[in-house]
Amino acid sequence: MDQSVFVYSFTALAILVPWLYLALVLLSPPPIITRPSEKTYRSPKFLKDPLNLPSLTDVGSIDLSVVIPAYNETSRLPSMLETTLNHLNLASIRHTRTYELIIVDDGSKENTSALALKLAQQHLNSDIRVVTLEKNTGKRGALRHPYEAPVY
Repeated sequence: MDQSVFVYSFTALAILVPWLYLALVLLSPPPIITRPSEKTYRSPKFLKDPLNLPSLTDVGSIDLSVVIPAYNETSRLPSMLETTLNHLNLASIRHTRTYELIIVDDGSKENTSALALKLAQQHLNSDIRVVTLEKNTGKRGALRHPYEAPVY
C-alpha cells in the first residue's frame, strides 16, 4: 500500500508540473521592449541632449530616488510636484540626504513630458529627470523602467 501511494503521488506530480509550467508561460505578460529613446532622460540642465539612464551596476551617488509614473497627468502634476518638493526640501531631510525625482511619462497623449520639464526649470535646486516612454506600459512598467532599462 505504501508503494502504491508513492507511485500515484509521483505520477500526479509528473503530470501536474508540466501543466503548471505551461500555464505560467502562457499567462505571463510579454516582455516590455525598451526603445533607444527610452534609455535616456532629460533635465533642465540637459534639455536638448538627453543623457543615458544610469545602470543598476553604477556606483550610487544619491540617497533617495523617487519615481513618479505619469500618464496624462498635466492637471495633477504641478500640485503633486510642489507638495513632493516641499516635503523633500524640509531642513531635516535636505541636510541629511540627497534625492532625485524621476518623472516617467508613460506614453501620454498630452504634453506631460514638456510640462514636467517646464516645472523642473522652476526648481533648479532639485534634481528632476524626465523619461519619456513611447508606448504606455502601465504603472508597474513605468515604476520599473528607470531601474530595468538596459543602457549599452
